[in-house]
Amino acid sequence: MASATLAWRLPAGLRLVIGPPGGEPLWLLPVEPGERVTLTYIHSVDGTPIWEEHSVGSDGALFVEEERFVMFGAGMGHWPGHGRLVKRGPYQVIEGIHRRLEEIVLRVGPPGVDHAILWRGRRFDLTRRAAGERILIAVRRAGLPGLAQGRAGRGH
Repeated sequence: MASATLAWRLPAGLRLVIGPPGGEPLWLLPVEPGERVTLTYIHSVDGTPIWEEHSVGSDGALFVEEERFVMFGAGMGHWPGHGRLVKRGPYQVIEGIHRRLEEIVLRVGPPGVDHAILWRGRRFDLTRRAAGERILIAVRRAGLPGLAQGRAGRGH
């Protein structure tokens, strides 16, 4: 069964929880300390792609590590003291940010914004599952109350 509870089949450890704050997760994904997870979307004003790369801390925090984009758009830019701005092929990249976040709360954009999570070569389409809704992206330890109710879901 594709929607079987993923948490029952996974060993103890850290999970990337993606779903409505206080609600049942859309996805529970096993993650390891240091592992990278990417939030990607299309800039709503400029129509260009953006990738925000995050790492998983051993204590369950998320860290912003890198932002990659074709060009600076509205609301985008480099903050002095937060990483280094470099050119990597056709992209502007702010690398080496390593800024701690406890979690991300995101209002998922409509089709055309195409919010998605990239994890271990798979794409989890947030817009398709939750356009217009608030979702939480956080790392939690397995076995926490409410965690075992999540469903694996499909990556798209």
